Amino acid sequence: MSLGAALEPARDAWYPRLVGQPDQFAKRTFEDETAVLTHGAVTWQDPPETSLTHLQGDGRLLVRRSGRLPRLDPPWRYVRGHDEIPLEIKLAGDPLGLRAVERIVLRRQARQVERVEDPKAPFSGQLPAWTVAPRVPPILRKVWKVRRVARGCYLVGPFVFSFLWIAANELPLRDDLVPFLVARSGRALDDFARWVATRRPHQWVLDMVQYTATSTTARAQVISSIQSPDPKVRARQRHLVQLLLAQDPEWSAGLREKEHVAEARANLRRVLAGRVLEVSAEDEARIDECESLATLHRWLEGAVVASSTAEALGLTHEA
Repeated sequence: MSLGAALEPARDAWYPRLVGQPDQFAKRTFEDETAVLTHGAVTWQDPPETSLTHLQGDGRLLVRRSGRLPRLDPPWRYVRGHDEIPLEIKLAGDPLGLRAVERIVLRRQARQVERVEDPKAPFSGQLPAWTVAPRVPPILRKVWKVRRVARGCYLVGPFVFSFLWIAANELPLRDDLVPFLVARSGRALDDFARWVATRRPHQWVLDMVQYTATSTTARAQVISSIQSPDPKVRARQRHLVQLLLAQDPEWSAGLREKEHVAEARANLRRVLAGRVLEVSAEDEARIDECESLATLHRWLEGAVVASSTAEALGLTHEA
């Protein structure tokens, strides 16, 4: 399935998504990959609602075997010294104002109180707070001190606990960072989508295309890059392509234009081959690079009567 390049519409012009699906995809990625990436030293847990009020966070990283934790770069390195890390996930479009940040702190504090009051194992330490978001919001620097401690990792303070802000757009593209990279936005998310397309199972990649705010162009490129004999994967690809075409008429028109160009190139090559005209590497490159349907049609007409490929492509005339 080949879609080619396409137009670049608004990133939110994807078909309507059920509320919460992008968040669930991000959480599921942490759940599926955390234990694998840390060799079982850290796991993910969906937290229950705390008893204080409706203050449920996004999830927790549970450090079960710190001695087995491999030598990983930040942010994984900072799990050492903790047995539990409340983690908040903020995706593209999520609010990141003062209210949102204060509620992150509040949810962490609610969990802190819950553990301190646990009658079976009262907690006497300080839970950290981690947040992964596309970038560092301006409000953090305005209200608190923000110190960069590693690429894409910032300590926010002063607090009596460790508050780590992870800017996914700044993180390098690495397999061990995939759960964090899902929170990217804009071009950084598109770059991640193209990079990860060959590094994760096909169904996960198609989930990513469906549930993250990648651009239409990136979606099309990722969908078309998947080559699988699995009928379920191919059916999913066709379904997503249909959604793209139905949602974005301009992109659909652009795609049809690309298809006509590809067809014209194929027809030109068939005529040149049928007339046994030699096609050099330079000729092939020129045909591949031509995006003008009118030019390809002119070359096709010339190929019917020309004595050489150079003549058909107008090289002799242009010289």
